[in-house]
Amino acid sequence: MYKRDVLLPYAGFNTIFRAPQGDFIDLKPGDVAVVGVPWDITGLSRQGTRFGPAAIRQTSSVLSTWFENDAPTDDLINLDTGLIIKTTYKARLLDLGDLNLYPTDIQKTSRSISDGVAEIVRKSAFPVILGGDHYITYPAFRGVAEALGERGKKPRLGYLQLDAHFDLERDNTLMGKYNNGTMARRISEMAEIRPENMVWVGPRGYAVKENIDWANSNGATFITALEVARRGIKESITRAIEAASKGTDGIYITIDIDVVDPTMAPGNGAIAFGGITPMELLEAVELLKEAPAVAFDIVEVAPKFDPTGVTERLAAQAVLNFVAPRVFAD
Repeated sequence: MYKRDVLLPYAGFNTIFRAPQGDFIDLKPGDVAVVGVPWDITGLSRQGTRFGPAAIRQTSSVLSTWFENDAPTDDLINLDTGLIIKTTYKARLLDLGDLNLYPTDIQKTSRSISDGVAEIVRKSAFPVILGGDHYITYPAFRGVAEALGERGKKPRLGYLQLDAHFDLERDNTLMGKYNNGTMARRISEMAEIRPENMVWVGPRGYAVKENIDWANSNGATFITALEVARRGIKESITRAIEAASKGTDGIYITIDIDVVDPTMAPGNGAIAFGGITPMELLEAVELLKEAPAVAFDIVEVAPKFDPTGVTERLAAQAVLNFVAPRVFAD
């Protein structure tokens, strides 16, 4: 009889960290459920983020060799944090595959994303969403809010965005109200959030004055990349979590990979120089994983612009570090 063994990183089915593939019906309370949203129809800049979820899954199989091959009967220790990772799951990690998308129908696609994320939350599982351009965060946030609202009182949520941009445009001349430059404004219009619980970390370069005026007049918080460099990533993220979580029932966390400087993570949907370093991103994740999160997404990975594969590997590492205490640790 043929006996299965540990697979090479480039072999097998590409689920996140070689986790079991499942469906919504398989979810149980406490599970971490990963879904992909390979969508870039609403991207205003460089196309190619539709290939992000597949690339993150593919490169995550290399990271999973730590569990399967290097230490199959032992523990792993994060040298930066001291976190001990068990090679057996603490909670189940399931990859639910990609959500249904409809390239010529943004509203139908948005509804699909909202419904998929909502179903995860209804099962009392934790959603991790792989983008895709940043527009997907709006329907994903909406799905979280809808599912939590079904439990009784309307939730009050916080929103924390690591990004080179605000994505706060009211509208776009060419692409209207629904794109990756407007999704934060669409979120701000929802009843489940107040502007004072909306936080941006890492914006830089140029921004529309109206966006800054809106943030300042509504009590939102933004910590520019230059401020992060001066304050340090720990102080910046700590301040961000405090502002996003104050008086809320939980925080939606979204990371646009372009928060990292493009000289170190070039495979992204928009170039803006002067970003944080990969080490700072991973340090930020260490703080964010302790926040009262209700969902987590990472978006705008465009692998075709990075033949080295560094950008998607960084995204996969960020996902691993975020979910590790939920899935692998004691």
